Amino acid sequence: MSSNHTEITQRTIAKVEASGSPYFIRDSNLVGFAIKVTAKGKATFIVEIRVKGKTSAIRYSIGDVEDYTVKDARDEAHLIIANAKRGYDPRYTREDKNPRAQSLRHHLEVYLKNKKIRESTATTYRNQCNNAFKDWYKLPVDAITRELIENRKSELNNKFSDNYTNSCFRTLKAILETSDLPFNPVKKAFKKWGWSLQSTPTIKAQYLMPDKIRYLFHGCALSLMKDTEEKYVQTDIDEDGNDSVYLGEKPLPNIFAATVYLLLIGGRKQDAVNLKWNQIDFTSKRITYPPSSRKENRPHLIPITGMLEDILKRLPRYPDRPELVFGMSGEMFRTRYEKDIQPLIGFL
Repeated sequence: MSSNHTEITQRTIAKVEASGSPYFIRDSNLVGFAIKVTAKGKATFIVEIRVKGKTSAIRYSIGDVEDYTVKDARDEAHLIIANAKRGYDPRYTREDKNPRAQSLRHHLEVYLKNKKIRESTATTYRNQCNNAFKDWYKLPVDAITRELIENRKSELNNKFSDNYTNSCFRTLKAILETSDLPFNPVKKAFKKWGWSLQSTPTIKAQYLMPDKIRYLFHGCALSLMKDTEEKYVQTDIDEDGNDSVYLGEKPLPNIFAATVYLLLIGGRKQDAVNLKWNQIDFTSKRITYPPSSRKENRPHLIPITGMLEDILKRLPRYPDRPELVFGMSGEMFRTRYEKDIQPLIGFL
């Protein structure tokens, strides 16, 4: 059975062909990682290892090259080799029986999937892990010790703010809680040194004085009145080739209405920015936020009553973003908020 050594890439796989006899392509960068090709040309990623405490080497199949990318297969090989050095035999170690032997990356993805975390939050968690623990991804989680945590905290404190560092460790703590470890090394390290995982407030409390509240509501009323009275048409050519008549300016996104809306529902910026007209049902008098927009991954219903109904019914359709209730991108909201609303807000 022939063999050759080269760096295994997707191009390597593309060149695999039947030779009439089986052969191996062994990776020149990762010892033990290889491709086995049968006489008929079927290619399989494999790993060749010696398990700690065992006398003979074994050859373990990772999977068909059509089912794995080279990167994924190489990552899997790294994990199997690392586990073999710790005495784990891949032939008898299975994910459901030995979760402690699985990598941090594996447990991160399992955590995000099983917790049904919305995509924006999952992106945040992945970014935190990439920034703080990327070099641990291939480690079995039971190799993440209290000492590793202590050293990494010192490193991160020199690189990031205390609040961001603590946020990264809170994410890691949550992931490791689901990995069947006998104890959580994050909790153990923080308890030993009396460290806190909680973030400290970074901004002062904000509030609106009564006169500013009146100004805000007055501004909302005036802007809605202007939007209601303004008429416009977009310049166009009719069937006879004549220009359409210009009747006024397009209505501009209304930051006063958006801010009052958020005050009334107790919402966050994205609750106004992402609100679409198809979420509003005036017949049943309710606004529906889909599960994907909520941290708890459940639909959120808001009754349309009083001032809320008045605001929504008086808002125009904004030509540039007709599907959006307030017609603003996140950046537009921010700039208008800083210009017109922020000056009204006091600080404790």
